[in-house]
Amino acid sequence: MEKEQKPITIWTVLQIVVGSIVAAVLIICL
Repeated sequence: MEKEQKPITIWTVLQIVVGSIVAAVLIICL
């Protein structure tokens, strides 16, 4: 259970962070 929860949590956080960065870059570029 622990091994599955950690990667999912990290992956979710990375998706949110990357999504925010990509959105910010698109807004600045556009």
